[in-house]
Amino acid sequence: DILTYRHGSRMVYVTPAETFEASLDFAQEVFPELRNVDRERISLEVHSPQSVRGQAPRSTVQIGRMAWLPVISTLSRFEVVEVCVAP
Repeated sequence: DILTYRHGSRMVYVTPAETFEASLDFAQEVFPELRNVDRERISLEVHSPQSVRGQAPRSTVQIGRMAWLPVISTLSRFEVVEVCVAP
């Protein structure tokens, strides 16, 4: 299977990582500008297909470390995972 990581305006195809930590490794590898960013500042998010708690449809949901495997197992091929960096 293939996922798409997006950071800013760039998108890169990656294979699904086995762990959340490996997913951060992949992000830092494919986006060189993230290599020196503290990993605690990096988050991964997906777009929800439906409203969450009354929010507008397609809200963004952050993936927690403990939820990585269950979440990616439900994603469609080529689905976009947003790679975000906190200030």
